[in-house]
Amino acid sequence: MSKDDILQLEHIILGHMRKVAEELSGMLSRELKGSSIHTGSWSNANGVIHANVSYITPGSPPGDSIDASIDVLISGSTAKCTSDICRPDGQIISDLAQRTISFQTLAELSRELDSFGTKMSSEIVLRLKEIILLD
Repeated sequence: MSKDDILQLEHIILGHMRKVAEELSGMLSRELKGSSIHTGSWSNANGVIHANVSYITPGSPPGDSIDASIDVLISGSTAKCTSDICRPDGQIISDLAQRTISFQTLAELSRELDSFGTKMSSEIVLRLKEIILLD
């Protein structure tokens, strides 16, 4: 898979995390003033793709956040997808999903990752709202 292909897939996953951030930002502006939401992503030539959204409470120590992520590892014609919510030290708060996608074409993988991202973004919003409001 080419670098451009990987970047195209990264963009799909990051788009879903941006939607999560938009939805949470609306809630936070009303209920949890002073909190912030950030999104980011990265990928590499080895077929690793990571996209995340981070929630930071007002007055939190530097580096303290709640992070939700979607990770993809592409190897041959298989992509292993995972999604979780954790602390920056790696402590898992909620293990949301694991899925293996078998594909033949980039278009097929793109559709499957978009579907996974749609499902996970809805789940991430629900879980983060619960976690944030109880935190």
